[in-house]
Amino acid sequence: MQLEIWQPDAASACTPEGFALNLEETATAVSPDVDMVLQRECAFSIYKEVEDAAVAAYSEIAREGGVYLGVAGYIYDSGADDSTVTNQFWLFDPMGQRQMVYTKNKAASGLETLDTSEAEPPTVVDTPFGRISCVICNDGAFPSLVAEAGRLGADIILSPSYDPVTVLDTETPGILARACENGSAYLRFVKGGRSMVLDPYGRVSLDYSESMEKEENHIVTMEVPANRGVFALYPHVAGYLEWVVVALSVCVVVVYSLVPRVALHPSSYVSV
Repeated sequence: MQLEIWQPDAASACTPEGFALNLEETATAVSPDVDMVLQRECAFSIYKEVEDAAVAAYSEIAREGGVYLGVAGYIYDSGADDSTVTNQFWLFDPMGQRQMVYTKNKAASGLETLDTSEAEPPTVVDTPFGRISCVICNDGAFPSLVAEAGRLGADIILSPSYDPVTVLDTETPGILARACENGSAYLRFVKGGRSMVLDPYGRVSLDYSESMEKEENHIVTMEVPANRGVFALYPHVAGYLEWVVVALSVCVVVVYSLVPRVALHPSSYVSV
């Protein structure tokens, strides 16, 4: 599967002009040579009242380009203060249908205040490239949440992200673990940090923290393995691991308490 990852320049402009520029750059990123085009986290910002218009605009771009289009951004409630915001990812198919609406579950502590009342566990969408799921940025730090995607048989887990401060090797072990735990390819495409593509065995197939800076228009094209998910046990037992540990601990205590104690006869001691 051929992908393009990009970050529009108008990422944080919650204005009609800013969103118009976002749409223009999005249309420019679409190419007949790619199967899917993806935005990183917070690429657009809109008010709730114009969501339908935004959906229609992105739908048209996906349909005219004949690609899967994934967009990510903040949606503000215009009837409340600016802290009432949802962080979402939308996936459109080549027919222009919005197949996925995923709301970020876990806000980045100290960096954002989110309304997660509508947040649901990850779902999957069937595509020609396999079953695709999504978690957003900090969601990936919660194994039991990502395991919902693995439990549904996701072949590819998308993770649009934004790191205000460049994060390098500190994030790598967790990203590797998410891929291996769920038997899925894991795509963490990041604005400002280290972006990685991993196969279901945790092997890094692409690390473009440096090459991203060399690309024009914030676009990187990559090849991602499709329909390559493998069976993993963890997603199916993740919800029970705590109880398994407790049960084993109780068993150890019970067995230890039932084992008869053998007292040594005084003559068994050796005098030195």
